[in-house]
Amino acid sequence: RYLSVQAVNDDAAVTLAASSTKPLGAKANKEGAAALAADFAGKLKAAGISEIFFDRNGYVYHGVVAAFADALRANEIKF
Repeated sequence: RYLSVQAVNDDAAVTLAASSTKPLGAKANKEGAAALAADFAGKLKAAGISEIFFDRNGYVYHGVVAAFADALRANEIKF
């Protein structure tokens, strides 16, 4: 129903940034993934992060996952 993402520093065990489609009012589709990526990229940039490791947690790189990744790249987040 909703998509959510977070950036975590595994060494320090802290969450650096997080975002979800729920407060954005977006659905869990490709358009929602693009809106989520734009919001998440803004939070990453505000935290001074421009490069991440993208862990899709076993999900196939297709559809919503691919749309999210492409939108992150379009917002200048490298991985």
